[in-house]
Amino acid sequence: MECIECSQLGKGSHLVTFYVPYWIYDITGLHLIPSWDGKSIVGGLKSDGEHYSDRKLEEVDLIILGFPDRNKEGVYVRNPNCDFSEPFADNTVGNYTRVEKLQCRKDSRDQRNYEFEVGVEIALVTGIFRGLIKRITLAPRHIIHNCFGDAIEIRQICFIQVNSSEINSNKPIRLVPNGYIHFHWNAPVKRKALQFRIVPHSEAEGMTTPTTIEQQQWSSFVNIGEVGNNVIRIRRETAPTLDLLSIQTTNAFASLYISLTKADQEFPPLHIINQTLTTEIRFCQKRSNQWEVVQPLHDVPFAWYDLEQTKKILVEIKGTKLKQYKFDMRENEPSYPKIEFAESNM
Repeated sequence: MECIECSQLGKGSHLVTFYVPYWIYDITGLHLIPSWDGKSIVGGLKSDGEHYSDRKLEEVDLIILGFPDRNKEGVYVRNPNCDFSEPFADNTVGNYTRVEKLQCRKDSRDQRNYEFEVGVEIALVTGIFRGLIKRITLAPRHIIHNCFGDAIEIRQICFIQVNSSEINSNKPIRLVPNGYIHFHWNAPVKRKALQFRIVPHSEAEGMTTPTTIEQQQWSSFVNIGEVGNNVIRIRRETAPTLDLLSIQTTNAFASLYISLTKADQEFPPLHIINQTLTTEIRFCQKRSNQWEVVQPLHDVPFAWYDLEQTKKILVEIKGTKLKQYKFDMRENEPSYPKIEFAESNM
């Protein structure tokens, strides 16, 4: 449907402007199709899946959309392999929203079902159009970028029951150094969380007898979807110490940009410092069973293995009366246990 605006220029002249109220750009790579009622197909959007921040709007093919029924407010989208989504409001100029309940296959070659999250940016087209037209940009909701320096695999949580045990049925996705992906959830999505593991150098470099990726431990689950920074401990192949993986989530227009980097060893979430002269100290996060050692007059940068487990540290010190001491890091002013030695070895 075209819209008409008539304005007076003076001296008996009038300017009549014919325009379509919506310009839609799709940079998701999903070939989305818009609709004003969730039934009628207006046309397909062309897309090449370029990085959201690297793609200029004037370089993307657009589709124009009008509403035959002016009382309707909302736009539906679908791709060729699914039904229409829930409508998103088209009148929230200057804000970001998202497409909800868009579940389908990516294409005919991939038989898995996905729950696609699409970010929506709505702005006014200025210039000669004087704000008459709204520009709707459909962008991938999650962009994951590997800035860690090594290849990393990620996987979504999706457990199935096999012989009385739970197995994660989702296949890992490998990200090469400095690589990025537009991430979509495998459906059904019970929880939006990811696990990470470092690809061994020997496998990544194609050695004859590599340490296989299956021998590497997965990290704990990290919830995805909120802006912020999480740091976790993650194991590396044959490394004497563990790495700190930083998962930083920021807003990038209508998308969430998730950057995987090495956390700063100088300013970690926690420092375990051993100021004794001769006593070796073992410690771990409670219930993780991931014990580490800090030598006398040394320190170890530390982050939690599991962000959802209790924030308590177990400490074992040789020569003390008790086998273990517990430090609760959740308290603002923690009352540390008194450590007594059976004999003086400080």
